[in-house]
Amino acid sequence: MNVFVRRSADSLRLSNGFYFSDNVVDVLLMEVTLTSLPQLIRPDVTFALASNVLRLESSLTRMIIECKYLAFRNQSDIVFDSGTKTNKHSPFSLQQIQFRGSLAIIADQCSLGGYGLIKLSGQTVNLGHDTLSIRNCKFSVEISSIRLGTPPVIAPYFTPEQADELQKLLTKPVREEMLPKLQSTVFTVLNTSVIFDSYLPKFRKYQDNLFKTADKYVSDVVRNINSETVDAGQVAIRMPTVRKYCKIICEEGSCAHHVTIDNVTVYGLDSLYSSHTGGPFKLQTTKIAESLRFNSLTIRGTLRHENNTVEAEYDFVAEIQDLPVNFEINADKTDPTFDVLKWRRVLNS
Repeated sequence: MNVFVRRSADSLRLSNGFYFSDNVVDVLLMEVTLTSLPQLIRPDVTFALASNVLRLESSLTRMIIECKYLAFRNQSDIVFDSGTKTNKHSPFSLQQIQFRGSLAIIADQCSLGGYGLIKLSGQTVNLGHDTLSIRNCKFSVEISSIRLGTPPVIAPYFTPEQADELQKLLTKPVREEMLPKLQSTVFTVLNTSVIFDSYLPKFRKYQDNLFKTADKYVSDVVRNINSETVDAGQVAIRMPTVRKYCKIICEEGSCAHHVTIDNVTVYGLDSLYSSHTGGPFKLQTTKIAESLRFNSLTIRGTLRHENNTVEAEYDFVAEIQDLPVNFEINADKTDPTFDVLKWRRVLNS
């Protein structure tokens, strides 16, 4: 798929920040950036025009994420035994690791998989709603030390939940590279007028009717969800307060740091709409899939920081623009699934 895809200058920037805890040390990653896009290994593409679906499964080459980190750890949690195995303790609790520095996250054994809906259009087909995502990664960290002659600490890391969040971050740039190439490949190799000959208009009309029926059903689902959200008073919801505390050794002796994130409220949960890019398809069973989207979600809150010498309070606002939610339901069932796979942009102030 030799297709050039125009990228922005920061297309490989996964996130400006990523916060997590390993139950010993809390860590904030900053300027989280993918060094390069992975290559596909033995890709398997299934193109089922009669089932309205294209499926892709592939292994990926190793990916490396570079970032800066800030570790929040208590003095009592530091491990001073240099011979201690890193798999028995948090790597961020080792004495040779500073509370601030640089690290690399290595993602091995990742796979790319999912499906895209296809619809007849002119002499070829268009790709619509898709669920391509990165899965099954094995993550490890390589933490650099500023001390001369001290080797970096390398250890497997991240809980399954944290790995899932990292995989979502990795999915965004890979999808942006893959989808235009898949669409260009379909345009190049597929001519539906040759396949269907004079029956093409009839097949196109039949498929249009199926997609219109599915689209009407999904639109009704969206209206019901928004209506129930308003009736239940869930247009804006309050998030739990987050409190973090750590005690470190500083020039004055023992220094305590308190960080509180409070009054966090999410607004805009009644702004769901259908993107009209999905429809019916069949893999093992017949399903309907669609990309439901929140036009804009706004998060407001307060950040308080206090230590031995400073006490400060800041108000913050973040806006998540164009947040898609994958909606999928079996034709013979009434329980749909909803899954957030990606987002277009997050603005902070």
